[in-house]
Amino acid sequence: MMICAAVLGDLNSIVAVLNKALRNDQLNHQGLLLPMTKLKFYANQGNPEAMVMYGRILDRQKKHGEAAEMFQKVAETPRDGSVDAEIGNALVQQGNLCYRDGKKEEARMNFKKAALEFDNPEGYYKLALIMPDEDPLKETYLLKAAASRIREAVVEVAALYSRSAELHASSEEGRQARLLADEWQKLASHQAYKTSEIAA
Repeated sequence: MMICAAVLGDLNSIVAVLNKALRNDQLNHQGLLLPMTKLKFYANQGNPEAMVMYGRILDRQKKHGEAAEMFQKVAETPRDGSVDAEIGNALVQQGNLCYRDGKKEEARMNFKKAALEFDNPEGYYKLALIMPDEDPLKETYLLKAAASRIREAVVEVAALYSRSAELHASSEEGRQARLLADEWQKLASHQAYKTSEIAA
C-alpha cells in the first residue's frame, strides 16, 4: 500500500519507501524507479524533505558534491516552523559529510547547530559521540537522543555508564553507574528485539 501511494506521488510515502530501501541497500530495485523520479521532481521544486532524502541517496551513490549541495540548500532555507526539522536533518547530514572528510571541527559545528538550534535528536547523538566522557554535557546530550528513541544513543548511554562504573568501581557512584548501565542495556536489547520483529 505504501509503495502504491509512493508511485502515485505521495511525498511521505515516497520518503518512507526510499528510506527503507536506503537502509536495506535496495535503491536499485526496479519497483523504485517511479518513486525515485518523483522524489527528484519534489527535490528540484525545492521541497526540503525531498531534498534531504535525495541528498542522502546521492551520498550513498558516492555523488558527494551533489549531496553536499543539496544539504547546503536546505540548511540555508529561511526558518519557519514547517521546515525547522528538515533544516536540522540537513545540518546533521552536512556534519556527517564533514566528519567523513576529516573536517572534525566543521562537523562539530553542524551537529551543535542541529542539536541546540533545531533540537534535532540525531544532532545531539552525533555531538555527544565526539565529546570526551569527562564533558558533563555528553551524558545530557546522549540522554536527549536516547529519549527520542535513537537506538545507537541508548547503546552509547549504557556504554557510558559502564565505563563510569569501571572507573569508580569501589564507590557508591560506581554502584549507581552499574545499575544505570544494566537498565539501559536492557532497553537497548529490547529495542533490538523489537527492530528484528518489525524487519521479519
